[in-house]
Amino acid sequence: MDKSIDKDELEPTTLLGGQVKLHQPEFGFRAAIDTVLLASSVIGKSGEKLLDLGCGTGGAGLSAAGFNPGLQVYGLDIQSDLIAIAKFNASENAQDADNFQTGSVTDKPQQYEYFDHVIANPPYQQSSERLVSPDQVREQAFAHSESSSLADWISYAHKVLKQKGRLSIIHRADMLQQILYLCGTKFGAYEIWQLQPREEQDAKRVIVQMVKGRQPLTQLHRPIILHKEDGRYTERTDQLLKGQRRLINYYD
Repeated sequence: MDKSIDKDELEPTTLLGGQVKLHQPEFGFRAAIDTVLLASSVIGKSGEKLLDLGCGTGGAGLSAAGFNPGLQVYGLDIQSDLIAIAKFNASENAQDADNFQTGSVTDKPQQYEYFDHVIANPPYQQSSERLVSPDQVREQAFAHSESSSLADWISYAHKVLKQKGRLSIIHRADMLQQILYLCGTKFGAYEIWQLQPREEQDAKRVIVQMVKGRQPLTQLHRPIILHKEDGRYTERTDQLLKGQRRLINYYD
């Protein structure tokens, strides 16, 4: 583990019903339900390579490996302190810590057409669209800097994906049109899941999965209802968070 990171200062937790061990900072951006929902969209084979773009402490990529044993997980994040923690988490979950690197989506990729899967939970807003958090870790996680944009994230993913590789993005529901516009003719075979907090509420998040180099066909799945009226998770969502379901078979 990086010498600048003290394990005793981190908070241990687990994801997927204990399958994934995760250490996180006590404060700042933390893995949450979006992390596992994004991971559950991945259907991969043993030996395939997945890049967790903007990986933070590694929760989404490591959860994807929990859903898909044998998946090789890589991570990229602009925050070196989070990468140090991600390296430790990778080792704790039988992944190669050296696969997690500090970098930006505006950098030139080291590897082109290398990954079978890319997953991304990009910042939801430009810095100018929100009050700036005094917590710099949270600020960089939630808001794009002036030097990067959602277009940069999609462009980077396209460059590093193999032909027929899959990109999965979780974002605000009102950004769906923008995501599809930015993907243009580079991607196709779109699958879209709307994430509704409760049955009577509009979707707040959306997961879009697409395939590099495929025809632009679109499948809009039935909405995912996350919570019951009393605030508890629905039975299906609870099973998903424990790794017993995936998005693709949420209603089976």
